[in-house]
Amino acid sequence: MRLIALFIWILFQWCNHVVIAQDSLKNSSGEFSGQWRTFYLNTFNKGELKDYYALATGGKLKYVYSLEEHFKFGAAAYTSFSLGIQDLSVPDATTGKYSRYESGLFNVQDMGDRLVFIAGELFVQYENQRHKLILGRFKLATPFINPEDGRMIPTLSQGVLYTHTKKQKYRFQLGVLNAIAPRSSDGFFKIGESIGKYPVGRTLAGTACQYAGNTQSDYIAITGLNVSLTDFIKAEAWNYYVDNIFNTTYLKPAIDLHEKDIRLSLEWIHQEMVGKGGNETDSLRYFEDQRSNVLGTQLEMKFSKTRFSLGYDHILEGGRFFVSTGVGA
Repeated sequence: MRLIALFIWILFQWCNHVVIAQDSLKNSSGEFSGQWRTFYLNTFNKGELKDYYALATGGKLKYVYSLEEHFKFGAAAYTSFSLGIQDLSVPDATTGKYSRYESGLFNVQDMGDRLVFIAGELFVQYENQRHKLILGRFKLATPFINPEDGRMIPTLSQGVLYTHTKKQKYRFQLGVLNAIAPRSSDGFFKIGESIGKYPVGRTLAGTACQYAGNTQSDYIAITGLNVSLTDFIKAEAWNYYVDNIFNTTYLKPAIDLHEKDIRLSLEWIHQEMVGKGGNETDSLRYFEDQRSNVLGTQLEMKFSKTRFSLGYDHILEGGRFFVSTGVGA
């Protein structure tokens, strides 16, 4: 608690100093932003199985300092505090299992930790009309690695990301990540360590997987392209190379119909094992199949301020689909 209080005090003092001094800096400015939310979540289980409920409150405080015309420096702190309406560290008496969803409001690694605090963003950014380069800790929004901001603290990334944009034509992104803070966690972890922070999956035999804490991976290389082929036809392509685990390729063409009120999209996802799939030992491996493929489609319709979508995905025979790393898989 003392360390948390000290960090907040230093952040405010530094920001206050910058705000006071910025009048003497030409073309420079600083901006505070923040968010506060309160989240109640309740799970009703069948029969004598334990019901779970939780009430969390918290938010974020962010400061971005703009230097001259192209450079920015940013920092953000995220918090989540349990109001203690139920002790989530006590498992169900019958199954011995803990809360599946309510725990995601707090620190999933320590159910008894009522306060979560993380210095989630700390970055330097350069940006001009077409180019943007960000280095440090930041929010990353891609199809498979994204904030997933459905709980109190989003998923955050650490690394470097370059973006080249030509308005109305295309956007190209290239990045490398060396650490991830899965949503509702209290820190950043190496790529391999970030896998398994949430409940693990099942093997083909139906037993619990053992990849948590046993997955070896140092980085993720990401390439993305969003392009407008015509006024009505768009496409995006992504590739995620997860060191020593797998490579995922994602393609999504889309066509706008009826004055852009209806959009039809197709999806193709292809995965292949890289290296040892996370571990040389089969029983400890995260990615077990040599390859897998997924086909999907989505129909999206807009009505004034309302949006309705219907989607379908099908995993083809030959291998199981694994979500990309860093999101509590």
